[in-house]
Amino acid sequence: MHGTGTEDFYESGWYFTDAQDGLLGSTAVPYAMPLAGMTGHEIQELDCAGECMAAYRHMLPDSMAFDNGISFNIQHGPVNNNVNANYESTAYYYKAR
Repeated sequence: MHGTGTEDFYESGWYFTDAQDGLLGSTAVPYAMPLAGMTGHEIQELDCAGECMAAYRHMLPDSMAFDNGISFNIQHGPVNNNVNANYESTAYYYKAR
């Protein structure tokens, strides 16, 4: 599976921002849809040294077959992953018997 980066993976183009007066704004806007959303956003608050977001995506319609392992990477930055980023995730695996 190939994607174009964090914002597209979580179904939020233009990096989670809201349009203001017809121009791209700079305010991340939490949202929730059935299979994707962003539930939190902080800028230099609590344990967040920079800009931190909590987002989810349920990949029910995007299932991928594999035998004994799977590797997942996500682009962070417009050119060759040139933006420092720290991602954490939780993955659940359900196998049909």
